[in-house]
Amino acid sequence: MIGSVGLKEAMYHWTTRVAKRVNSSVLLANAWHHRLDAMSSSVALAAIFGAVEGWTWLDPVGGVVVAGMVIRAGWKAGRPAVLELLDAAAPPEMADSISNSLTTAIAARDAADVIGFEGLRVRKAGPFSTVEVSILLRDPVNTSAARAQAILLNLERALKSADPDVQEVSMRIASDKQQSSPPPPPPPPATPTQ
Repeated sequence: MIGSVGLKEAMYHWTTRVAKRVNSSVLLANAWHHRLDAMSSSVALAAIFGAVEGWTWLDPVGGVVVAGMVIRAGWKAGRPAVLELLDAAAPPEMADSISNSLTTAIAARDAADVIGFEGLRVRKAGPFSTVEVSILLRDPVNTSAARAQAILLNLERALKSADPDVQEVSMRIASDKQQSSPPPPPPPPATPTQ
């Protein structure tokens, strides 16, 4: 039984490494299953030892401990998977990383045409992420549609190459509200001539 505990713990560590490398919540849940097997075997071993020594109360306590471990492991592995299914926002560190990649891409490629971006939204979609963002052009009125499309395509490619987990990017052009000129005033009303 002691060898089984060691083997299950080793399987937990190996499966966790693989789960993180391929970004799989299913493998991570399976890793926790291995750890739970190891921990519940340890509790069962202690309960058996207690029963041999006459500590019969140790068996139900062991059952409560194992049930608590199952609930904790279920929460730890299940919560992120449920959030992904609900299309929840990605963790802040992922959004920060994508924001930095986008800032770098703008500075490296399109600084002459792009002021920045706004409305960045990053969502998890299984092991991947989706990005929505509005790009602020320096001169949206005088930028051709072809040039605007080329800017968006360049930024999308840069973002996907900087972060391989980004699977889908939805960008749109937005004008910079502070720098856009107000519409011209309406013409004065015509005055009758006499």
